[in-house]
Amino acid sequence: LDSSFQLDGAFDNSEPYVDGGVRRMISLPGGRILAVGLFDSLSLQPAPCMILLEENGTIANDMQGVNFERQFVFDACRLDNGDFLVGGILSDPSRPRQAGLARVTGMPQPNARIAGWIRTAAGMPVEGVEISIAGQPGGNMLTDANGKYDFPLPQPGNDYTVMPMLNTGHTNGVSTFDLLLISRHILGNTRFDSPYQIIAADANNSHSLTTLDLIAIQQLILGRVTEFPNNYSWRFIDAAYAFPDPMNPWQENFSEMIGLSNLPAGGIQNALPLLGDAPFLVVNGDVWLDFPFERLLGSTPADPQCAHLVMVGNPPQHPRGDFGLDQQGWVRELAAGETGLTYAGVGVYSPAFFAAMSPGKMPLRPLLDAAIRRGCLSGEYYPGKWEDVGTPERLRSLDAALRAAQLS
Repeated sequence: LDSSFQLDGAFDNSEPYVDGGVRRMISLPGGRILAVGLFDSLSLQPAPCMILLEENGTIANDMQGVNFERQFVFDACRLDNGDFLVGGILSDPSRPRQAGLARVTGMPQPNARIAGWIRTAAGMPVEGVEISIAGQPGGNMLTDANGKYDFPLPQPGNDYTVMPMLNTGHTNGVSTFDLLLISRHILGNTRFDSPYQIIAADANNSHSLTTLDLIAIQQLILGRVTEFPNNYSWRFIDAAYAFPDPMNPWQENFSEMIGLSNLPAGGIQNALPLLGDAPFLVVNGDVWLDFPFERLLGSTPADPQCAHLVMVGNPPQHPRGDFGLDQQGWVRELAAGETGLTYAGVGVYSPAFFAAMSPGKMPLRPLLDAAIRRGCLSGEYYPGKWEDVGTPERLRSLDAALRAAQLS
């Protein structure tokens, strides 16, 4: 057996005694593989009879929830509804030597994944791009040598935003020849034929090409500045985006992020079985704040049908706010023309608050409005630091501010 194919903790050729071998492997949607049979128990307890593998052979799930102390699973087949029918002998102290067929429901299916590649317009991979996944849960990663990123743990039912950022190597590939090409474009002698060239030439990010861009690039070449003062060294655009006018890429605002909405199934509702009966804290994945969460320990609503929200001042992109907050700490609807406060994406809820949630994806706002009508939605105003980082621009602005604070 080629050692490169061994699965750590599942097989070991050096062990003198091995229970058995794989009897059947079933290819699942998304490329994963279900392996059933008899496996070495050297490092996994109990010894697994079923293992879910990634398409590259690494273990995705050791299926501990459906394993027994001793097992001899001889075969399995996938039913039309996604369940599995397994046949063999399963045994543990409470169920000695149970032989026959069993249907396994709730078998972990391939999880949703957020993955892609960052490439230049010429198709070359870009390594080291920071990919921020805004959502619940969120994450950060760097593209590999092939320009690939892979976020394997998105929560079904939630919305996600993929935001790439790279702001290093401003002088990389920049030369006096670029000044000549831009000058020819501005004068109309030889025009750029790609919207990506035009965007790259807009050094000062003014949404136009002028002599000011030439000056900014010249300053960089001469070493008088180390980076463009109002721009990033890399800009990212969805490869599927079609410019209405390729020779005027700023005709409409192009997005530098990718939004993914309504992943299958449903968010908080899916998490409820894991949370028990006690109140729990919800924090949005696309906000940043310095709120002292420990102070919410005393904010649990007495009525499980109620909730408690943290409110903040309104950001520029949301000047009216979401709700009003009276002097007694009760959240209320805004009157016509009234300005209120913004929901910070932080709240304390009880499982019973979501009892009326129907299966599938459902926004939170209708539940909050219903709680206001019942008079049981409390809140508090937090005057501290809070940022909505739901767009690449706001994320980059916060990142720059935090980096500057670290250096000062």
